[in-house]
Amino acid sequence: MAYYRQVYMKFWNDDSKVVNNFTPEDKYFFLYLMTNPHTTLTGCYEISFKMASVETGYTEETVKRLMDRMERIHGVICYDPDTSEVLIVNWHKYNWTTSDKLLQSVRNQLSYIRSSAFREYVEKLANGDTVSIPYRYPMDTSISVSVSITDPVKKDIKHKYGEYKHVLLTDSDMEKLKAAFPDDLDERIKALDEYIEESGKTYKNHYITITRWAKKDEPKQKPGFTKGGFPYL
Repeated sequence: MAYYRQVYMKFWNDDSKVVNNFTPEDKYFFLYLMTNPHTTLTGCYEISFKMASVETGYTEETVKRLMDRMERIHGVICYDPDTSEVLIVNWHKYNWTTSDKLLQSVRNQLSYIRSSAFREYVEKLANGDTVSIPYRYPMDTSISVSVSITDPVKKDIKHKYGEYKHVLLTDSDMEKLKAAFPDDLDERIKALDEYIEESGKTYKNHYITITRWAKKDEPKQKPGFTKGGFPYL
């Protein structure tokens, strides 16, 4: 078990991403994500919004907002809502060396990563393979690794859509939905998002739900709604 985490001093003044784009709140929260007691050697760990709220002093809603900023605006983490796991994509920058013993320890912990996309990314990184991640942040790495900004991990990550952020879709889901519903996809997402907000109902796969509602639509009806104004169940 690690009792401390390394944060380079240049985090504060040499990293243009942090200096130019991070708010004070962003800096505090990102430092929390890198140093909290749930972190592991792999850079991937499970944490609930409630636990992060207790440890940071923020409300759960603020934690959700900051987590979303870290992923979608700053690109320094990936978050899998299905497993509640955070992947810090530049973790190796602060915590890995070229030591064979250390990298073997990383491989030994791979089985604890529940997200298959995150597990594959960490495994390739530990093996020195080329990895592709949804990350726009410049990485100074102490191990030999080529980084390309493409999408194997990104396509498996579900992003939040709708006013209430209840609709979870991967990039691949969105590509297929845009092709299927080029004129009214926003309305279909809105219908599902509002219904979940009002009813509290949950769906395992929102892509399937949207397409299933579409199949049941009758002519001249708004997508996802019956004549009475309620979504198909």
